Amino acid sequence: MVRPRARTVITTILVLAGLFLFPLAALLAAAPAEGEPGAAATARGYVASRDGPRSTLSVIDPGTNAVLATVPVGYAPAALAAARDGSRVYVTNSADSTVSVIDPSAGRVLAVVPVRSNPAAVAVAP
Repeated sequence: MVRPRARTVITTILVLAGLFLFPLAALLAAAPAEGEPGAAATARGYVASRDGPRSTLSVIDPGTNAVLATVPVGYAPAALAAARDGSRVYVTNSADSTVSVIDPSAGRVLAVVPVRSNPAAVAVAP
């Protein structure tokens, strides 16, 4: 059996809160198998969420389910993608037409990149 070098699961979750529907985009990037490049890296989960005017990216340890960091992002995050090595997370912010570039280890925004209106998807090439 061939084991993939890493697994990525992308899920869109809708949460009903009162009369409002808040979209959440979640991505879990699993660590590479033992002995493969980057195997020392720790798996992390990422959840971009919108709660009224406040939008954030949460960095989660999937082993303990603990939130390691919460980073503010642009308004109305629609999608996110993580670099294979875990060094960057990219979050599209549909309402303000930007992409937030996050360093999840440091828990901070590195850049906010303006893009065309309503970005709804993002991908990272290996």
